[in-house]
Parts: sequence; structure tokens; C-alpha cells
Amino acid sequence: MVCNELGMRDLVGLASHPVVGASRESFAMNPVIRKLGASERHCFFWAVHSSAELDLLIEDGTQLLGFEFKRTLSPN
Repeated sequence: MVCNELGMRDLVGLASHPVVGASRESFAMNPVIRKLGASERHCFFWAVHSSAELDLLIEDGTQLLGFEFKRTLSPN
């Protein structure tokens, strides 16, 4: 697993590592893609210069589905 190879051997190592956010985003994103049955060619990262972004944008026929994944201790 990537976490072990990057030296994240316990919760303290995981929480303090600089890639923990991206790692958890991927971990959460994959089940969403599978559940929706989206193909790789219909999945995108979307961002604009004003810093707005979506971690996952799925093109599903005529509709677009946007998802933002965050690692936080205080979700809102």
C-alpha cells in the first residue's frame, strides 16, 4: 500500500504526512466512480484560475456530476 511505502506506519505518521489529503481523496473517490459505473474517459478533475475546483467531475450523458472530497475533523 502507498501509505506504508511513504513511511505512514501509524495514525500519527499518516496524519502528519503531506500527501494524506490527496491519498484520502483517492480512497473516497474510487468507490463513487465504481458505484456510478463511470468509465475512466468520463472522469475529470476540474479547476479554474480563481481557485474553484472539483476533485471529480463525471460526464454522464447530458448531465455533469461534481464531487469535492475533503479530509477534515470538523465537516460542514
